Amino acid sequence: MLAKAMGIDFTSLRFVSSRVAPRQNRVKVSGTHLRVLATVVWMTLSVVEGGKRTNLPPNSPNYFARVDGKWRYIDDQIGNFLKPNCGS
Repeated sequence: MLAKAMGIDFTSLRFVSSRVAPRQNRVKVSGTHLRVLATVVWMTLSVVEGGKRTNLPPNSPNYFARVDGKWRYIDDQIGNFLKPNCGS
């Protein structure tokens, strides 16, 4: 709702580019006590905002780990959504 009020059309979201960090980071898998080595990827995306396409600034890294031979996304921020008053 907020994005729509600001004129951002998320159905127009597009991948622009990515950059892989030279080293892996150890990150916690949310909801567990596990810490895994993950590949750090910075992505640049674009959206249509107010009728004009613009790139979104990369604000945080994305983490990917190989599990059973497949790449899996690890959301290290999802635990924040379980906190009281999330989003306020």
